[in-house]
Amino acid sequence: MGGWLVAIILLLLCLLVIGSILLVCRIIGLRQLSAWFAPSEEKTNLTAGTTSQAETRIGILRDDPPAREEVNSPISDTLSETESYTGHLPRAASFESVASDSSVLDVDFPSRIGQLEFGIEFDRDSGELVVSVIQAKDLEMDQVTKSLDSFVKLWLTPPNERPMQTRIYKDSVNPIWKERFKFDLEYQEIERKSLQLQVFSSDKYARHKLLGETELRLGDLDFRAPLRIWMNLRDMDEKPTEVGDVMLSLSYLPTAERLTVVIVKARKLKWAYSKANGDCFIKVYLLQNGKKISKKKTTIKKDEKTPIFNEAMIFSIPAAHLENVQLRISVVEQLGENILPIGHVLIGSQVSGTELTHWNQMMTSLRRPVAMWHQLRK
Repeated sequence: MGGWLVAIILLLLCLLVIGSILLVCRIIGLRQLSAWFAPSEEKTNLTAGTTSQAETRIGILRDDPPAREEVNSPISDTLSETESYTGHLPRAASFESVASDSSVLDVDFPSRIGQLEFGIEFDRDSGELVVSVIQAKDLEMDQVTKSLDSFVKLWLTPPNERPMQTRIYKDSVNPIWKERFKFDLEYQEIERKSLQLQVFSSDKYARHKLLGETELRLGDLDFRAPLRIWMNLRDMDEKPTEVGDVMLSLSYLPTAERLTVVIVKARKLKWAYSKANGDCFIKVYLLQNGKKISKKKTTIKKDEKTPIFNEAMIFSIPAAHLENVQLRISVVEQLGENILPIGHVLIGSQVSGTELTHWNQMMTSLRRPVAMWHQLRK
């Protein structure tokens, strides 16, 4: 009997020890689990909250049309809006919706048959226009002799005055003349005068062949400072059709990488059915390699002969891409529910005439608006 009692007491003691050990382990285990899982739960809650916020942002983005190359596109326009100097702020087309459009415009670039560089300045006090024919590059060589002798003729029009001429530069497709020519010109005549330049080749028999030409309307220039201009040469058949003119201002702010286009006004528009007035608006396309990157348009001006817009359009363009973009400005007539293109002009570094001049002046006059008239073409 005594032996059983001792056994029972020992068993109870063992159970008590085991129970104590289990209780201590449970307490320690709960504390460790709390220490281990508390950060995990916090991380889980934080992750869940972040995911929820991300889903909300994605939901907002999904309300807009998807962009095909939203991340990799070199030109962004997320902050662009059409803003009027008169206080109106119509919403412009977003970059995403335009970038997803894979259509390519017929930009109608002039043929590249060479370029001509010249300087031009006007002295109002003396009534002298000074034109410096500097150089040309990428001219077409003679396919038989594999060489080129060339010279430049220049004159003012109207009327067609007697041309002045540089010396002949021999055996080079990149001739350098550096010659100055003076024209007597009154300030009041600038608005109606144009400078004509033609590049000719000359062979050993003194035969002359027109390689290309270019034209610059003096009234479109800002003569407050001397200008140095590169212009693309064109064939004689590439002159624009007389359908009207549009005036616009360009400025580029390098720090913000922002190009501002101000559509000022239009004149001498050729309306449908030979009307004196009409309803019109202007569309501005930002192009890269002929593809639409962004587009905006002005408000509609109703029953006007010379519509005045004064509306600014802002495009965000990195400076590194300025050489690869162009602006296409299209003047459109509104005929009820239909629209009829009147004419357009293409501005950028890959065009010619006053369009190239305007772009170059903008690039050399950063932060300062440069305004010019441009002749529309069909």
